[in-house]
Amino acid sequence: MGVSHLDKPQWGVQFHPESIGTQYGEQILANFNALTKDWKVANKVPFYGPPPGSSSDLGNVETHSSLSSELGCQRIPPFQSVAKRLEFPDSSCPDIEAIFSRLYLNSSTSYWLDSCGDLRSYETTSSGTTSGTGEQGRFSYMGSHDGKFGSGSLGRVVEYRSGGQLNISSISGKQQILKKPLFSYLKELTSSWGVDLPTYMLKTQRSSALGDDFVAVEQDFPFDFKGGLVGCLGYEMRHDASDILSTNNGEYWSPDYNISISKQKDLDSCTTKSGNVPDTFLILSDRLVVYDHHNNEVFLVAVDENANGHISDATYKWMKDVEKELSELCKELLVAKSTDQEHRKFHQASSLKAEREAEREKFRKEQSERTSLWKMQREEAQYYSDVNKAQQFISEGETYEVCLTNKLERKNEKNKLSEELYKAVRRNNPAQYAAFLKHDPHQHLKPSPNEADTNISCTAFAILCTSPERFLKLGKNSIIESKPIKGTARRFLESFQKDEQVKKDLATCQKNQAENLMIVDLLRNDLGRVCKLGSIRVPRLMNIETFATVHQLVSTIQGELLPGCNIIDALVASFPGGSMTGAPKQRTLEIIHSLEKQAPRGIYSGSLGFISLDGVSNFNIVIRTAVITPRTISVGAGGAIIALSDADGEFDEMLLKSETVVIPLSLALKEQGAIQTESLI
Repeated sequence: MGVSHLDKPQWGVQFHPESIGTQYGEQILANFNALTKDWKVANKVPFYGPPPGSSSDLGNVETHSSLSSELGCQRIPPFQSVAKRLEFPDSSCPDIEAIFSRLYLNSSTSYWLDSCGDLRSYETTSSGTTSGTGEQGRFSYMGSHDGKFGSGSLGRVVEYRSGGQLNISSISGKQQILKKPLFSYLKELTSSWGVDLPTYMLKTQRSSALGDDFVAVEQDFPFDFKGGLVGCLGYEMRHDASDILSTNNGEYWSPDYNISISKQKDLDSCTTKSGNVPDTFLILSDRLVVYDHHNNEVFLVAVDENANGHISDATYKWMKDVEKELSELCKELLVAKSTDQEHRKFHQASSLKAEREAEREKFRKEQSERTSLWKMQREEAQYYSDVNKAQQFISEGETYEVCLTNKLERKNEKNKLSEELYKAVRRNNPAQYAAFLKHDPHQHLKPSPNEADTNISCTAFAILCTSPERFLKLGKNSIIESKPIKGTARRFLESFQKDEQVKKDLATCQKNQAENLMIVDLLRNDLGRVCKLGSIRVPRLMNIETFATVHQLVSTIQGELLPGCNIIDALVASFPGGSMTGAPKQRTLEIIHSLEKQAPRGIYSGSLGFISLDGVSNFNIVIRTAVITPRTISVGAGGAIIALSDADGEFDEMLLKSETVVIPLSLALKEQGAIQTESLI
């Protein structure tokens, strides 16, 4: 349908020319431009701005950095990053689980960015061709704030609650409290970080009985994280991001990061319920271990103040200590390896599938009978009602899509280490953007026979994440990329024909296509706030990416950041990730808030990842995740509601997604309970 005014230059079409799925969107805009010019010429109306046919000067604006270069101002990077590749005898590099347990099991605050998914994925384009997408999840990163192998002098821990205050703890124990919005603090902190970070690889120059002598050779590293910030931003950080965007109605990027963050009406009700987990938790990590899954290699990385490649004594000692510890671990693992253990491992692997299926059936039965240890935040009847209400909003034109979520929660009986529970989850559900993050300064998460300490109010939590979805990745070339997932199907590995049919059904499913399209358009709009005009593109739209156990419908959105913008600007412009909200975002966030009874999602639906000192960054969408506190273990799950949804299917999808985490957790907790019972007999 189209309309035009009889006298004024006003035209209207019932269309979405801005959508990536619109065939003639550019032509509609070109027609509008031509009609406008013709009307002005016919009515002798003067032109403002560049006259017809002239080029715009928008792309020729001088930036501060370019002017500084012309004046000869050379910026000196404040830090340097040094790496050392470890060598093990007979290529017997310890496995990654053993390395993490050996170095960081006893640390109070630790992280593990665990790229444990497939090394290579394959994509099927709309034309049906299949090709490798390159290595996925090649490197994992781990470290800790405290402990023998923890942070150096630059180490910090940052805690923040939306609308509250920043708590910053140094490795020396010094505490700093700031009344400052988080994004303002992060923008200032990262302003001196950049691609000119000097990186040095330590290489053995001479070996002797007194030890090895090393020389630092300046070269880039094969991995992205070279030290910097690592941690999570919870869903409630949407309040801070929304307030910043509201300063200029979310349009051209000139944000005021120091704006008051007390305007949101629903802020207090969410933040006061968030419990043990802060809305943002970050570790400034200056010492870490990098694991190369492709080559089975280990790198040690340390950050010092820039000294032109000279290595501090503290860094040298840390590297020698870690290398010695891992060498001893390697020897112990070789000695412990036996035929009996290999047989037991094979037996466990062969029976694991049957155990999972039995536990899944038990879980579904107990949920229907309401006897499960896992209690839903909103029961089945309420969830059905919420789906119907969301569709009512859609039919009234309030929104196109609502990402509705629920939470399953059980009591934390504290009979197993959170690290061990994470290992159980990652083995069952390996993912490219998996992660483990723990903060337990007073040891409240450790196994304990006493239940008197479950009423803990201090910050203590562990995040067990097995996310397959990338939120934002920023490279050295200032290209920002997002890869939303809308549409997942299990593979049929025993039948090629069935597997291909599943892939075809996923690619042609009208509901999946509608969900994916809306999120692609939303992210194009979000990233457009901080990217150069005309740089937003979608190189892959609704492609099937195939992994070990699933096919997924994935789109790729890219753009080039404006000069002066970094990952902080991109996070503000697009947080929370559109795949966990719906579209249009701001109105849909309000609808979600009312449907989910003002309950905070916490870290679920937020993002977890790193910001490297050279500006390179990578963040996931926190899904398929468990959060452990001294009192509870909780798992979030949900799905996108559109006009084509039905309540039965949405409730089943919510349970299905929760099972990827709930089932391995239940099995691990049950196994540990049996072990403890036997030990008491």
